[in-house]
Amino acid sequence: MNEWVQKALSQESHPMDIVQLLTRIKTLVQISRDEMSRYYDDWDINDRVYRGHKEIDESDKMAAKRKEPAKFILPITYTQVNTFVAFALSVLNQKPYFYELSGTGVEDERAAKVAQGLLEQNLEYNNFRHQKLKQFLTDLAKYGLGVIKHSWRRDTVSVEETVMQPVTGEAIPGLEPVLVPTKTRKDATKYLGNYLVCVTPFRFLPDPRLPLTRFQEGEFCASEDEYSRSQFIEFEKQGICTGVEWIPDLAQDQMVDRRHFGILNDVKPSPIMSRQKMYIINTEVQVWLNPAKTTVGGEPIDPTRDELVLYVIWYANDARITRIEELDYPHHQFTFAVAQYEEDLINFINEGMADKLGPMQDVVDWLINSRITNVRKVISNQLLVDPSGIEIQDLRDRKPIIKLKPKVQGTGNLDRWVKQLPIVDVTTGHLNDINFIKDFSQQTTGITDNLLGQVASGRRSAQEVKSVNNNAASRIMSIINAVWNSALLPNGRMMLDNLRAGVDEPTVIRVIGQINALNLLPDAVQHFMRVSPEDIVGDYDFLLFDGTLPSQRDAQAAILQQLLEVITANPQAGIVYGYDPQLLIQAILELRGIRNADQYKLTPQRLQQIAGLVQAGRQLMGAGPAQPGNQPPNHRGNQPGTDHTRVNPPLAQSIGGMSGAGPNGGAGAKQAGLPR
Repeated sequence: MNEWVQKALSQESHPMDIVQLLTRIKTLVQISRDEMSRYYDDWDINDRVYRGHKEIDESDKMAAKRKEPAKFILPITYTQVNTFVAFALSVLNQKPYFYELSGTGVEDERAAKVAQGLLEQNLEYNNFRHQKLKQFLTDLAKYGLGVIKHSWRRDTVSVEETVMQPVTGEAIPGLEPVLVPTKTRKDATKYLGNYLVCVTPFRFLPDPRLPLTRFQEGEFCASEDEYSRSQFIEFEKQGICTGVEWIPDLAQDQMVDRRHFGILNDVKPSPIMSRQKMYIINTEVQVWLNPAKTTVGGEPIDPTRDELVLYVIWYANDARITRIEELDYPHHQFTFAVAQYEEDLINFINEGMADKLGPMQDVVDWLINSRITNVRKVISNQLLVDPSGIEIQDLRDRKPIIKLKPKVQGTGNLDRWVKQLPIVDVTTGHLNDINFIKDFSQQTTGITDNLLGQVASGRRSAQEVKSVNNNAASRIMSIINAVWNSALLPNGRMMLDNLRAGVDEPTVIRVIGQINALNLLPDAVQHFMRVSPEDIVGDYDFLLFDGTLPSQRDAQAAILQQLLEVITANPQAGIVYGYDPQLLIQAILELRGIRNADQYKLTPQRLQQIAGLVQAGRQLMGAGPAQPGNQPPNHRGNQPGTDHTRVNPPLAQSIGGMSGAGPNGGAGAKQAGLPR
């Protein structure tokens, strides 16, 4: 923050221009809150249904006393939401790198691969691929809205180092100072890169004057979070915010329109006043301001810039601004990435999977619970009793012997005094109705039995199974493609822009199978590589999203496997067809999910070692060294001064037999253990 801005914000009472700025910002946020709160009730219902939470009524309490089952929510929504999330995770995480980059030219390929590794390192540090991506997809299915927010972060750790320092005392002219080792501590960078968080839709506040698909065109975009006061004091020490000591306590009425905060439990409201001093609700607003016309403490923020500039403003507990700073990210956009389950360009917010399933879920729950209620009545053994002829207390005590009164003993007509109440079970067809609605719900969402891992009865050919799986996945793949293009790809582009501008010191990335692009030795594959900011300078961009299903990748690998077997059985076919067996093997291994395959490749040094082992084995078996007559014409053998990387004939024959080029023909591919 600018020095005079920080000074103005640190005062006990805000100057008038800061008060006016706070009023303006809160008005914008309230416009968004009024619109977003219209969806909170439905989202709460979706969340409770997904988690299986059902209010317990009096009949459930009585059933619990009799040790009978209570009414419950049939987990249709839970099953379909988690199936969608699992399928999306398998598609998005099937490659070694979440974001794949490619250079526009050969000279840019190395920079593209280094940037690709840096992006992957950022995702791994944030545990994005599984934890945060899963939460993002779950919110997307439950609420119809998924939000990711990024920021730039530098984490440091205090380390001890030994330095040589001169001995204190009076220096003697003409003599070198005496240096002694001294231990000191300094801050070292632990992590430098993007920090990602999932923002629950209950705390996301975009500009409601535009559809959510155009939220980047809005005047502002905000989110809220809760912190302890000690955390805010730490923020103040880091220079992020100021004036923390003057933040007032949280008021009761400030939580009316807010949901899902730790200090407010929506299901079982707890006393907030006893804990309000422990929390600070921080509202972060990213807003376009004119710094030449926006004053803070009586001075313009930047009188030289008469234009709209993106700023970030924090205000705590709806009462005090603690931060005003330019959001100087190189992408010049809001730091949010937003996706919807349905991409309707007109509506502000569209429905999610749980909204589509809501009416059907209600009917199914009513059907199953009404059957439970009816069966409970049937088996409760209700009786019609004439108290003039039977001892009622015996029935109440559930005694095995029920006595008749003396005046009616011996009459023989027991049905006259006690009789079972006839109750008809009218819910026998409810289970069939439930199955019908369940099948229709799968047609609605596209989460069919094939995606659930259940194969339909009856015999099918391999081609039919493949066609059914592809058709079953096509609807879900369209949603995943939309999510990628609307949120995940823009998030990757903004992260890359931050890396290219913010990496100001060497960092370490993990290398996965990038020998050719990074000019690495094979023993460096899957190891760590130290890169500098200059290594990511170049012209490159993201590759198109590969929406190939895992089953389709297996089919592609099988086709390439057949082509490889043809070439290895007849090496001349490879020349005629123009295909490289080594590239085919590499593609097969990648499609099979074998990562770091380059580490298994033979190097000239390793090949020479194998040749020596083969020669030693022949001598131990009594075959002696290879005879000159067995060598092809013009072969120099292993004479001193010759090229030792060339393979001698016995080794060539053994390798040729393994690859299928020897007498066994195509059987060699099977012996070599190639993947299928």
